[in-house]
Amino acid sequence: MRLFVAIELSERTRGHLAVVQERLRAVARDASWAGRDSLHLTLKFLGEVRDDRVAQVCEALNHVRGESFEIVPSSLVCFPPRGPIRIIGAQIGVAGPQLHGLQQAVEDQCAAIGFARESRRYTPHATLARCRRPLRAALRQRLADSAAGLFPGEPTLVERFVLMQSVLDSRGARYSVAAGFPLAGGH
Repeated sequence: MRLFVAIELSERTRGHLAVVQERLRAVARDASWAGRDSLHLTLKFLGEVRDDRVAQVCEALNHVRGESFEIVPSSLVCFPPRGPIRIIGAQIGVAGPQLHGLQQAVEDQCAAIGFARESRRYTPHATLARCRRPLRAALRQRLADSAAGLFPGEPTLVERFVLMQSVLDSRGARYSVAAGFPLAGGH
């Protein structure tokens, strides 16, 4: 099964990001927009994982420790950082080191059971849209102008992280929670 580790965003945060998406649609008409219910913050993409390894992944993730903390969409971000745009996202901000500490702990636990470490620097974001055909780099400013005044967004109190399953079908990816892992102070 196709798995990744993520933070679920609150209803208020997803509602705010849906407003951002609506504002940006006119600029990026050809983009494939993420559904409101599928908006999340990925900590680690695992890819295809054999069914018989899922329990091992859950056991490793049970060893991740951290305190609850708050995150907030802080700005619009496009990937890659230069050149044609492939992904439009909302940069996620946090006041302290908890988010990067959590992501690093997840990375370490997954590496300990044989998953390759991510080579790129972690840039916390919620993917708002993927561009089937890359958008011209010149549209970055128009996207930023369209999102003006919409950031910072609504906060999410992070009290747990999840192992998420992704199922691809004709409508795109559908996500479901395979397991949840509470943080200290969480439920």
